[in-house]
Amino acid sequence: MNLKAYKEKMNDYLEKIETLTKEANYRALSVDEKSEMEMLQNAYENIKAKHDEEVKTREKLLEEHRAVATGDKMKGLIMPGEKLETRSSGEVFSLGGLVKGMAGLGWGNNSKEQEYYRAMQSGQNKVVIPQTLAGRIIDYARNSSAILGNIPTVVMENNNMTIAVQKTDPTAHWVAEGELITESAATFAGVELNGKTLAIWVPISEQLVESASNLSQQLLTSCSKAIAVALDKAILYGTGTGAEIKGLTAYNNINKVEYAPADATKKNYDLLIKAVGEIMKNNLNPTNIALNVGLATDLITTKSADGFYITPPPQVRQYISNESNNLKEHQGIAYDKDCIVLGIHKDVTIKWGTVADQFQRLQTGLRVHLRVDLGVLNEKGITWIKEQ
Repeated sequence: MNLKAYKEKMNDYLEKIETLTKEANYRALSVDEKSEMEMLQNAYENIKAKHDEEVKTREKLLEEHRAVATGDKMKGLIMPGEKLETRSSGEVFSLGGLVKGMAGLGWGNNSKEQEYYRAMQSGQNKVVIPQTLAGRIIDYARNSSAILGNIPTVVMENNNMTIAVQKTDPTAHWVAEGELITESAATFAGVELNGKTLAIWVPISEQLVESASNLSQQLLTSCSKAIAVALDKAILYGTGTGAEIKGLTAYNNINKVEYAPADATKKNYDLLIKAVGEIMKNNLNPTNIALNVGLATDLITTKSADGFYITPPPQVRQYISNESNNLKEHQGIAYDKDCIVLGIHKDVTIKWGTVADQFQRLQTGLRVHLRVDLGVLNEKGITWIKEQ
């Protein structure tokens, strides 16, 4: 039931209550009338409660959407260029020190890591790492990615959260004095971010763990690079089935700019202008363009008839651009970053151990897993560039 229907029902109950109240001013109401009055009052309170709850829900969703659409920070939102680690409170931990202790090689001077491990381990040499360290790993991953580092990220306190998604544009109506405003269809809906598990396994020799002075940095680099590659690919092409998140190109209502493989537009910046134009047609503001390395090379090596390289036009230069091999060949994507948000669960879990024949090879390994999900706030803020 929409708000208009709720109001009509409430008015209907109020009219009947008012009629019986007027009767009560002239005579005593019968038992049946008193019973009807009580039933009407209860029904009115019930429908009013539903109406008020719907109003609160819409206001909350609208406020959340406004926060994202205007670039304001909703609770927990980390914008591109802002570090997640700075949002985390507590001591600075060493990943290398924590791993050495978990590997049974002694804690040395890493007393705070040892204390944390003893307090937080959940069996089988597994522990949820400190928030500052988890934030550092995610920050490294964001800096190493083409898409992940350029969209807002929100920390999920639990494994799920609700965000506001725009389904349709609101409609304005001319209204005569004293008349009710025609109610638009609901333009916002709540969509759940439900964390999907992303796991990586990093094999490491025991000699390296024992001797490497830069173990922390190497582990951070290796883990974050793996996370960045996996998330970039999933953000772009995730199917949304099974354990995989739903990526941008799996949404049916995003814009598409297609070209024939032999089409000259493949080597023409008109292709990118068309892509951002599709977003602007929907009164949104494109902010980023990401291209497959091959397509980007085709464009930047384009020359004029005189043999000079063609400079990208201002309509293209104003956007943040990068290249990535995580995009399929001859594909690209233009988007408004405020139409996308990635939810990452606040807990990142690591486990140290040995599998298969690693024991004989003096190898152990670090397993890292985290939970993430992608939210598309407005599909029309995304354009997929691809061959037909």
